[in-house]
Amino acid sequence: MLHSLSLRIANRFFDSSDKYPIDVYVYGIELLVSSLISTILILAVGLLTGTFAESLIFLLSFSCIRVYTGGYHSMTYLRCTVISVLSYVLIAFSLIFFSHVFSNIFLMTGVYVLTIALALIFAPIPHENKELTQAERKKYKLLSLLMITVFYSLSSVCYYILSVEQTLVILPTCLSIDIAMAVSIVKNYINLRRKQK
Repeated sequence: MLHSLSLRIANRFFDSSDKYPIDVYVYGIELLVSSLISTILILAVGLLTGTFAESLIFLLSFSCIRVYTGGYHSMTYLRCTVISVLSYVLIAFSLIFFSHVFSNIFLMTGVYVLTIALALIFAPIPHENKELTQAERKKYKLLSLLMITVFYSLSSVCYYILSVEQTLVILPTCLSIDIAMAVSIVKNYINLRRKQK
């Protein structure tokens, strides 16, 4: 359904005289529509659970960090949307019931160290659809470390100094990024072992 909708949109705005083949535009539109659906659903969950500000912070921090670290990618847009929305549902409910846990400075520091270590060793996670040069890999690694540090620093300052509880969402957001990186690392390792046999 998403593909046919994207194809209709692409055929309406692009033709064979454009710079790229129509398939490139269809793919771009599919990504855009899929991301828009995920974003709207996550914001809706935020509204329904009373965590709208947290959902905005989640979307901002997740996209800014994940674009540079890489991690697990679903095989279909539907699965990607479901996983993204379920991730936020879990985060929203954990914030409602366990915010006192996320405010623990030792836990926050531990997750920061874990996220930094994973990014330092593995980021950006290789993916067959996104080949990077050595210079790009180095740049992505530095930017991932910078983004993680910026968001953790903001969370710490906003919570411990300004008492803004909503920024606690950054801790479980980074945990979800850690899980996505770990799943992708294991998946890449299994695929490499299979190729070597």
